[in-house]
Amino acid sequence: MAKATKKDVAMSEQSPAELKELLATKQADLIGYQKGLAQGELKNTGIIRTTRKEIARIKTALRMEELGKEGEK
Repeated sequence: MAKATKKDVAMSEQSPAELKELLATKQADLIGYQKGLAQGELKNTGIIRTTRKEIARIKTALRMEELGKEGEK
Protein backbone atom coordinates (compact mmCIF):
# COMPACT_ATOMS: atom_id res chain seq x y z
CA MET A 1 0.00 0.00 0.00
CA ALA A 2 1.28 3.46 -0.84
CA LYS A 3 2.23 5.75 1.99
CA ALA A 4 0.05 8.78 2.70
CA THR A 5 1.26 12.09 1.32
CA LYS A 6 0.77 15.54 2.82
CA LYS A 7 -2.06 16.15 0.33
CA ASP A 8 -3.82 12.95 1.42
CA VAL A 9 -3.56 13.89 5.08
CA ALA A 10 -4.92 17.38 4.36
CA MET A 11 -7.90 15.86 2.52
CA SER A 12 -8.73 13.50 5.38
CA GLU A 13 -8.82 16.40 7.87
CA GLN A 14 -11.62 18.21 6.00
CA SER A 15 -15.29 17.55 6.58
CA PRO A 16 -17.33 15.75 3.92
CA ALA A 17 -19.26 18.94 3.18
CA GLU A 18 -16.03 20.83 2.53
CA LEU A 19 -14.76 18.00 0.34
CA LYS A 20 -17.96 17.98 -1.72
CA GLU A 21 -17.71 21.73 -2.23
CA LEU A 22 -14.05 21.41 -3.24
CA LEU A 23 -14.94 18.55 -5.60
CA ALA A 24 -17.57 20.67 -7.36
CA THR A 25 -15.09 23.52 -7.72
CA LYS A 26 -12.36 21.28 -9.13
CA GLN A 27 -14.77 19.64 -11.58
CA ALA A 28 -15.89 23.05 -12.84
CA ASP A 29 -12.24 24.09 -13.18
CA LEU A 30 -11.50 20.94 -15.16
CA ILE A 31 -14.31 21.66 -17.61
CA GLY A 32 -12.97 25.17 -18.06
CA TYR A 33 -9.46 23.86 -18.71
CA GLN A 34 -10.74 21.34 -21.24
CA LYS A 35 -12.67 24.05 -23.09
CA GLY A 36 -9.58 26.25 -23.07
CA LEU A 37 -7.53 23.38 -24.51
CA ALA A 38 -10.06 22.78 -27.27
CA GLN A 39 -10.04 26.47 -28.18
CA GLY A 40 -6.26 26.63 -28.13
CA GLU A 41 -6.15 29.13 -25.28
CA LEU A 42 -4.65 26.90 -22.59
CA LYS A 43 -0.89 27.39 -22.23
CA ASN A 44 -0.16 24.93 -19.39
CA THR A 45 -1.73 21.62 -20.39
CA GLY A 46 -0.28 19.88 -17.34
CA ILE A 47 -2.90 21.55 -15.18
CA ILE A 48 -5.51 19.18 -16.60
CA ARG A 49 -3.62 16.14 -15.30
CA THR A 50 -3.03 17.81 -11.93
CA THR A 51 -6.70 18.70 -11.57
CA ARG A 52 -7.79 15.17 -12.47
CA LYS A 53 -5.48 13.77 -9.78
CA GLU A 54 -6.83 16.24 -7.22
CA ILE A 55 -10.38 15.16 -8.08
CA ALA A 56 -9.38 11.53 -7.60
CA ARG A 57 -7.85 12.33 -4.20
CA ILE A 58 -11.02 14.11 -3.11
CA LYS A 59 -13.23 11.24 -4.26
CA THR A 60 -10.98 8.77 -2.45
CA ALA A 61 -11.20 10.79 0.77
CA LEU A 62 -14.99 10.93 0.47
CA ARG A 63 -15.18 7.20 -0.14
CA MET A 64 -12.94 6.43 2.83
CA GLU A 65 -15.17 8.59 5.02
CA GLU A 66 -18.22 6.74 3.70
CA LEU A 67 -16.66 3.34 4.36
CA GLY A 68 -15.59 4.44 7.83
CA LYS A 69 -19.15 5.35 8.72
CA GLU A 70 -20.49 2.06 7.31
CA GLY A 71 -18.06 0.14 9.50
CA GLU A 72 -19.42 1.83 12.61
CA LYS A 73 -23.02 0.71 11.97
